[in-house]
Amino acid sequence: YQRTHVSRLSLSEQKKLLEQANQKDIFVVAQSLGMKVNTRSGKAEWEGHTSLVLDRKKNYFYWNGQSLAGNPVDLVSIVQQGARTREDLKKSLKQSIAYLTNTPIAQFDVSKVPKQVPFSYPLRDLPKLNEARQYLKNERGFSDETIDFFEEKGVIAESTWQNRFQDTPNFEEPVLVFKHYNAQGEVTGATLQGIRYNEVHVKNHASGHLKHIIQNSGTYSGMAVDIGTPKRIVVAEASIDLMSYYQAHKEELQDVKLIASDGYKAISQKQFHTTWLKYLEKVTLQFELWKIKKHTSLSLMR
Repeated sequence: YQRTHVSRLSLSEQKKLLEQANQKDIFVVAQSLGMKVNTRSGKAEWEGHTSLVLDRKKNYFYWNGQSLAGNPVDLVSIVQQGARTREDLKKSLKQSIAYLTNTPIAQFDVSKVPKQVPFSYPLRDLPKLNEARQYLKNERGFSDETIDFFEEKGVIAESTWQNRFQDTPNFEEPVLVFKHYNAQGEVTGATLQGIRYNEVHVKNHASGHLKHIIQNSGTYSGMAVDIGTPKRIVVAEASIDLMSYYQAHKEELQDVKLIASDGYKAISQKQFHTTWLKYLEKVTLQFELWKIKKHTSLSLMR
């Protein structure tokens, strides 16, 4: 078949095509774009990004890690055209409409969901925190005791990350690494926080600091530490938030597991909790759930 030349159509015809494109099932669209889609949790993983949530009821997506949300056309623009801002989405609108209205998309095919690729840690850590420690102290306000606690747990490290861009020269920069471990003590993922400001990152993150989840990090993994024998879980949205929670409450923390969910929102918190409950191998007959600002606490009751 031939692609429709959207720009040659009248405004009413273009509007009709847009409506047609946005009626496509967003789960099916995501799969056609090569995403790993979980129909139960609503999660879609793409190139290491794991904070992308699909809402079938609204036929919408939410990319929490990038503060982006939209319809099927926007999703195509992000994945195929590299759109990251509203201006980018506007520029790639016609190409995305053409893709959706000219590409026959079949029913969701579970057999085509890509198999999970084992995580391989690609970085070489520095022997100790140098610039990362100064960043955490001077820009984030953490004490040496808090930094030492997480460093001794082996969940934070300093390394160097190679940025690769299509329209900007590649460059290296120092990064703070937040590591994710499984029950066997194996690294299953990692999140990066840029230490230095760089204007090249502003278009994706207002802070001007790199924020990145390393490719193939586990879908439900996140930085986690135990204090004593865990009888409850405290979940914070990001690793930095979790460190803040520890620093504010460290005197009263006992028998608790602290977990950073790395961008997970309410839509996936239930599945996230279930995953960690299985990890803890505890039989939970009843639990209470409440929220304190950005933090979520889950008490385990036997």
